[in-house]
Order: sequence, then structure tokens, then C-alpha cells
Amino acid sequence: MAAFGWLTAIAESVHGTPADLQIMGHADAAPLPAGGVFQDNWSLAAARAAEAVRYLETKGVKPEQLTLGGRVSSGRDPEERAVTVRIHLADPAA
Repeated sequence: MAAFGWLTAIAESVHGTPADLQIMGHADAAPLPAGGVFQDNWSLAAARAAEAVRYLETKGVKPEQLTLGGRVSSGRDPEERAVTVRIHLADPAA
């Protein structure tokens, strides 16, 4: 996952601080393959966020600093889908 370098930098910047992070996984609304790993797009979005949270924890970010969630976009055209397959981090106090 190309984001690991970026997540490592985030972890280093918040490690030892009282900063809180909100990690949101995103997925599009395109149907998932039958019999796949994820039941639905909500599960996929949440799994993306959970993977980032777990990685941040391995880099020393305390669990109480992390909140995760998922969001599913209704976009179905290729351009919209390209930007919804992601995670984003935010300061929940901002």
C-alpha cells in the first residue's frame, strides 16, 4: 500500500502529542463481486479505515487518539470512483 510512507509520517508527527485523528475510509457504490471478502461497500470503507488505524497503532499512535469511520459515495462514473477509493485523515476538533 503506497500510503504506508504517508501514514508513517503522520504517526511520527502525532506520536507523543495529545492530537486526535479521525480516519475515514471511502468506497464507491459500485456493486461488489458476489462471494467476495466484503459483504457490502460499507464494510469495504470501514476496512480501509481500520487498516490505517492498525498501522498507525504499530507506529506508536495510541488507540485513544484514533477514531474511524466509513463513507460510501453514490458516484458511479470512473472519475468519481477514482477519488472515492481512498482514506482520509482529519483533526476532529477542526
